[in-house]
Amino acid sequence: MSVTVTLLHAHPQTRVDTMIRDRLARCREAQIVSGFATPDGIDALRTSASAGRISRLVLGAATFQAFEALDTLIGAGLSAQAARVHLGHTRKTGGRKHPFARMRPMLHSKVFLFDMADGLAAALVGSHNLTGFALRGLNGEAGLLIEGRASEPVFADLRAHVAESFRQAVPYDTTMKEAYARWYADYLDQLRIETGAVPREGENRRTIILLAEAAPGARPGPGQRIYFELDRRIEEVKAIETEVHLHLFPHLPSSPSGALVSLQNAATSLVGNVEAIDSDAGSAEVKADWFIGDSRSPVLTPTSRPFRPTLSPGKQQVRAQIGGELKSRFEYRFEREAATWEPLLGPEVLTDEAGKERWSPVVGFEAAGRAEPERKLLPQREMFEALPEMSPDSGSFILFSRKRIRRQ
Repeated sequence: MSVTVTLLHAHPQTRVDTMIRDRLARCREAQIVSGFATPDGIDALRTSASAGRISRLVLGAATFQAFEALDTLIGAGLSAQAARVHLGHTRKTGGRKHPFARMRPMLHSKVFLFDMADGLAAALVGSHNLTGFALRGLNGEAGLLIEGRASEPVFADLRAHVAESFRQAVPYDTTMKEAYARWYADYLDQLRIETGAVPREGENRRTIILLAEAAPGARPGPGQRIYFELDRRIEEVKAIETEVHLHLFPHLPSSPSGALVSLQNAATSLVGNVEAIDSDAGSAEVKADWFIGDSRSPVLTPTSRPFRPTLSPGKQQVRAQIGGELKSRFEYRFEREAATWEPLLGPEVLTDEAGKERWSPVVGFEAAGRAEPERKLLPQREMFEALPEMSPDSGSFILFSRKRIRRQ
C-alpha cells in the first residue's frame, strides 16, 4: 500500500478538530507535538477515554490557562509521564534586568501522529498548533494529511521527530505552570518590542532636519551659525533643547523622502543646536555664516555681511550653531502624537460554530489620532500644505521631527 498525501486545505479556513478527534477515538496510540497551545485547543482532545491513548504530548509554549487545561486532560486519562514542555534554548546576555535572552530558538513543530489498530497510520503535519482557532478552521492554515501502512518510512521519520522532541523537553510539572507561562510571556514581550515598539534611545527628542545641496568644500565648521526659516506654528522649537541635523549632498535627491532614505550618501552630516528664534524680526541684521533659503530647493550658501534676511509670511527665523560631526545614524519619525490605528472590516464573515462568534476580515487600517493636550491638531490631509515641515511628503527639505530612533 502506498502512502497517500492530501493537502489541507484548498480553503485555508477549514476545521480539522473533528478529524483529529475521530483518529484519536479509533487509534491504538497517538503522539502530538505542538509549538503552542491554548485551553480550547487542549479541550478539543478531551473526548471520553481517548486522552489515555496519547503516549506523548510535547508543547513548545502555552498560556497559563492552557496548562490548567492540560491538568484537566491528565485528570481525564492522559498519563502524567506523557506530557512534556519544550523550553527552547537561551543564552546569557550579561544584562542585569534580563540576564537571559528573551527572544530565542523555540520548538515550532506541529505533528499529530496516529498509529491505528489495523496496522495503518495517519499524520497531520503542518501549520496547525493545538489551538481552538487553528483546529476549528478560524486561522488560515496549511497542512498535509499522510495516510498509509504504519511501517512506511515516512511514519518512522515522524516517530523519530516526536521522540527527539520529547527527549529535548522537560517533564511537565503542574507546580511550574506559572514559570512555563512567564517564560513564554517574556518571549512575547521582547517580540512586541522588536515588531512594534519604538526603542527608547532617542525617543521623543525634537530634531530639525536640514537637507541641502552644497558645493564641494562648502562645510560649516564648529561654532559657525546657519540661518533658516520654520513655520511659526511649530512652537516646540526651543533654543539649546532642540538639535539640528544638517545633511549636505553633492546632488540633492529629488524628494525629501528620497533624501531621508539616502542619508548614507550625504557628503557631510553635522549636528548643532538651535541658538536663537525670532518670530517678529523684520530686516534686522542676523549673525550667521551660512543660510538655507528655499526649503523646496535648498542650497547651503555663505552669507555676506551685513546679512539682513526678509522674514517670509507665517515663518519664524531660526539660527543654529554647529557643534561637529553627526556620528550616529538616525531614523526620523513624523507621525502625529498618540496616533493609533483601527482596522477596516470587509463584508465576508467567518463563523465559529463552537464559540458562537462571527469574525470579520481585516482589509486595511485607518489612522485614529487623539488630540494633544492644549493643542489643536490639523487633519492629516491638511498637514502637508499647512505645516510642510511636519511631513517629508510635503516637498519641504527643512523638516521637524518629534521622535527619532538611533540606528547605530
